[in-house]
Amino acid sequence: MGVLIEKPSCSPPPLSAFEAKDRPNAAEMERRRKEFSIRVITGLGTDIDRYASQSPTLVKQISKLKRKDWKIVWGADGGGTTTQFEYYDVQDNRIIIDSHFKTNQSQDIAYVTSSLAHEVGHAFFHKVPDLSSIDACIKSLMFGGGSEADAIINQLTVRKEILNAVCIDIFEEYNEYAWMKKDFVDIYNLGVNMKDMKTAKDTIAKRYSKQYTSNTKQTYEDYYCDYCKRNICKQDTSKKDVSKKDIP
Repeated sequence: MGVLIEKPSCSPPPLSAFEAKDRPNAAEMERRRKEFSIRVITGLGTDIDRYASQSPTLVKQISKLKRKDWKIVWGADGGGTTTQFEYYDVQDNRIIIDSHFKTNQSQDIAYVTSSLAHEVGHAFFHKVPDLSSIDACIKSLMFGGGSEADAIINQLTVRKEILNAVCIDIFEEYNEYAWMKKDFVDIYNLGVNMKDMKTAKDTIAKRYSKQYTSNTKQTYEDYYCDYCKRNICKQDTSKKDVSKKDIP
């Protein structure tokens, strides 16, 4: 697959245009952020609000989720980031962000914005997982509505919109994994250019299944396999337990 190079009209140029030693310092990044208008309140602070507001997709999604009484909150330091759905024994629908990254450092602000876009993808596109079989369940959680595929595509969309709007690449700013900021960006761009996002989603989900969750430290493949086995076993005896799901 060839590399698809993005060349937004940026002034100043995006971070990806700089060598590490030449990148804007913290004061310059703060100055840039303060120029951004706020169009959505995330609940995570004004720095996150400013970044999120540069993505029309994220503004629309967060606004709609808030109208449905979703909450976006800081969680425990080191507790990981997750999306929690209200069913029977969970009090409300909420996106929980690891408070380890609750700082005014530009790399953490970018990381939280990216993580928020991922979790919003889970919440916004959510469908109840298919518990008809283990394979069907895993497939629905990796490829279906609100799946890891949807979450990552949302993350990539938000990253692209922020880059095009204000010339800040949030993946570069917090030094995202190479497979995310290069391979997945290339797959996403190819899907957009070829008008074939289904293939892009499938490819991304297959690769992402081997990565690790931020809370249980399992691979996504193993995490969802355990979830599916546990809840398919319970579905005939306890619909309450089947319905509750946290998504990392």
